[in-house]
Amino acid sequence: MDFSCPTPVVGIACAKAFYELAHHINKKLGISLVRMDDLIQSNSGGVNSSAQVDLFSSTSQDDMFQNEIAHPLFFYEDVDRKMGILLIQNTVNGSSIIGKAKKCDYLFILNNVIGDDISKYITALSEISCINATILLDEKKIPNLRDIFDYLETYIIEQNRKKNE
Repeated sequence: MDFSCPTPVVGIACAKAFYELAHHINKKLGISLVRMDDLIQSNSGGVNSSAQVDLFSSTSQDDMFQNEIAHPLFFYEDVDRKMGILLIQNTVNGSSIIGKAKKCDYLFILNNVIGDDISKYITALSEISCINATILLDEKKIPNLRDIFDYLETYIIEQNRKKNE
């Protein structure tokens, strides 16, 4: 995935468990979101137990390795179209990856999807009965979005490396 490409983020409000939501999305969109290792968010501002630098939040070094929060993540890639989709549980135990979107239970990230296709995805998501609301988040109102994308890009590269070993 190349996060320098257009990467809209859709917030989803849904009370279903992440695996149930992924199943409904797969069925509706005709894709195959695959579960990956959880995305780890810590309050350390340093390196977490997964040996990844955490860019999502930062507090004192005294909290190193404490209060780590696992955000379930699903991934789909269409190599032919050079596009990818991430479904991440945004809010877990009151902690959110995108704090300004705390009311969004999930983030549906469309990498290298443009124009009318974005609207088609949002419309399809809103037609899924267990989804209460969808909203296209305004990236200008998310100050750390570029850091989040950099982190996700590194994370996906690392996951693919592990898978290929």
